[in-house]
Amino acid sequence: MKSKKVLTLLTATLIAVSTVLSGCGKDDPKKVEGGIDKDQTLNYCFISDVRSLDPSINDDTYGGMVLTDTMEALTRVEQDEKGNDVIKPAGATKWDVSQDGLTYTFHLRDFNWEDGKKVTSKDYAYSLMRTLEPATGATYVQLIDMIKGASAYNGGTGKKEDVGITTPDDNTLVITLEKPTPYFMNLTYFTLFMPQRQDMVEKNAKNYGADAGTLLSCGPFKLKEWVHDSKIVLEKNENYYDKDKVKLNTVNIKVIKEEEAEMQELYNGGLDMANVTKQDWKEKFNATGKMDLLENIEPSTSYFHFNQTATINGVKLFSNAKVRRAFSVALDRQQIVDMINDGAAVPATGWVPLRLQLNGEEFRKASGFDPVSELQKEIKDPKAYLIEGLKELGGDTDPSKYTVHYIVGNTSALGKKNAEVYQQMLQKALGVNIAIDTVESKVKRDRIKALDYELSNLAWIGDYNDPSTFMNMWYTTRPNYNTGWANKKYDELMDKASSTSDQKQRLQYFKDAEKLLVYEDATIAPTVFNKHSEFQYKYVKGVMRPTFGSICELKYAYIEGRSK
Repeated sequence: MKSKKVLTLLTATLIAVSTVLSGCGKDDPKKVEGGIDKDQTLNYCFISDVRSLDPSINDDTYGGMVLTDTMEALTRVEQDEKGNDVIKPAGATKWDVSQDGLTYTFHLRDFNWEDGKKVTSKDYAYSLMRTLEPATGATYVQLIDMIKGASAYNGGTGKKEDVGITTPDDNTLVITLEKPTPYFMNLTYFTLFMPQRQDMVEKNAKNYGADAGTLLSCGPFKLKEWVHDSKIVLEKNENYYDKDKVKLNTVNIKVIKEEEAEMQELYNGGLDMANVTKQDWKEKFNATGKMDLLENIEPSTSYFHFNQTATINGVKLFSNAKVRRAFSVALDRQQIVDMINDGAAVPATGWVPLRLQLNGEEFRKASGFDPVSELQKEIKDPKAYLIEGLKELGGDTDPSKYTVHYIVGNTSALGKKNAEVYQQMLQKALGVNIAIDTVESKVKRDRIKALDYELSNLAWIGDYNDPSTFMNMWYTTRPNYNTGWANKKYDELMDKASSTSDQKQRLQYFKDAEKLLVYEDATIAPTVFNKHSEFQYKYVKGVMRPTFGSICELKYAYIEGRSK
């Protein structure tokens, strides 16, 4: 789930527009008036294949969308008439919270899996416990480490029976936390809180979640077909408890890796909606008069990161803070917005993105400190600053003697073009050599986790509305996006932020931690806050695009007037 939430707040007007359009316009997606088309088929696309549909393993946006449309977590995140995210009952009809904020009791509804078998509290408990199993290797296990005994069990030092997850009966799930967690309910729509059938997991073993037929659905749709790197087909789940509100019969998701091919497919009507980044295509789509432009401000940040353990020309180049700071300043954020994002972003000023809130106030405003901006003010000549770092390392002080391998996980023509922009930018500003290593996206992520890289870039999309969704990922014990960096002071700040309910104190802890991460140590170099721009044919109705949760919620979507 992905760096600072992608932001695209260009003006206050844009914020207002995107608030309205990020859902499905002014219409209530749950209200369908008049006649709808007989053919209820929606055509969509991904730019890469889903990596896994195992709820415990899934770690990508596309997998999260498919799981949201085919499974039923304890809750769902929907949008009210103003476009604000609202947590709604889903697998659970209601929940009680103890006075001390430690115990959450979820009361489940009566509903079934697609094969007719009842979904029980044991399915939810099994899913959570399987995520905590060390052997599972769950990427997002840290999201539930506030559950009592979870960290100890996952780390191999605790017992399974000591984990705070119990099932008094088939319709009741009780979760006990180590300490009060203000944002806990904001996690309950996440894939980790989706049920799993133990018999299906054991039957399919390592293939579970890797192909259609290896897992069962209990959500609005079921997985009919999955041809890897080609297409995913969803069909309406007739055993879904809320099936009367589901109007689509079929969802065809094509995998189209080349952006130009995707845009042409949308223009020709082969797709009903698609993400659009290039201004020339936006102008073409606007000119048709057949589509709506939906601007969705995302809580996401794109960033570069450095392997601090990699040896380059005899020295561990990125182990030096001055070297990392020089690389960060060498990245021209405005040029990145213009040349790579085509205006669909704003320059990043920190790690935590715009719009993300703490206690109802936007963190960037409340913090009052922008670490990227401060770094740019301090370092006027990044090449000279780099040479200072090389001297401290005791290595060759000629930047041209260093070749840094930049790993890129996008094999498309556009991906190659963007990589070359970064390559030229860094070479010009620093005098180093940048070699581009292009691999498949999955290979890139695997190599990052194994610290088998030198320089790379990613994007992170927050999972819930609290700065911790960004800040926690750099905690020493959470090496999913490895840099080799570990900082005791940073860990202490994160521990303090998670152990207090005093929001003013939390703000200061997060502010200090971000300053350490981005300004002092420059462990990462945030580049842009992203914006999601999607064109959708006017006959597509009821699609939700919440700020958090799935990028595209299709439960209430329908087609009306395609043939007109």
